[in-house]
Amino acid sequence: MHDSEDITANMSRFTRFERILAATAIAASAVAAWIAATGDVPAAAAFAVVSTLAVGADFLVRRRVRPSPQRLHADKFINARRNALYEPDTGLFAHWYMELRGQEECDRATRYGRELALVVIEPARQHGDAPHRTGLRAWLGKNLRSSDIAGVLGNGRIIILMPEGSAESADAFITRMKADGYASMVGLACVPQDGTTFGALCRTAVAQLPVTLRHVA
Repeated sequence: MHDSEDITANMSRFTRFERILAATAIAASAVAAWIAATGDVPAAAAFAVVSTLAVGADFLVRRRVRPSPQRLHADKFINARRNALYEPDTGLFAHWYMELRGQEECDRATRYGRELALVVIEPARQHGDAPHRTGLRAWLGKNLRSSDIAGVLGNGRIIILMPEGSAESADAFITRMKADGYASMVGLACVPQDGTTFGALCRTAVAQLPVTLRHVA
């Protein structure tokens, strides 16, 4: 009685697939024993070996395919980092990342004497709500250069970094965005004339918005 309870307890720790494999191995052993009882010992031995190898190989393959706990943990960690890197509603880079990357771009532009434009966008009202943000993101995807970096600034605003971007090219971008109805108010700042730090550029760009919209979250 105790032996059967121990077997049941041990089997419960295995997955359903592992229990099936164990049952298959037991059945194969029983068939091999029956063949041996008929007097054909070589055939029984061959059957037992082949069955064991087949079950073992299938088990190893399935164990390899099934994600390990470590891999599942790594995937969760990657997803968590991705969720922290992107703003959920827009899919654009989060504020903290834009601050970090923005300062890096400012330092690079200052060090090598290159142009850098920063655009702060107050989305048009119909595109500021969640149902319309997918369209806004798609528009940005079609109109931004591969080197441009788009993210969120706070209060629903969008910020765009344009490395190697002049004031003229940024103005052309702003004009297209307003014409297509995706921006109501926009602020623009450039390195070096408006500052050489991310914070200075943001303050200059936000100052161009109406007074009631100048607060940055």
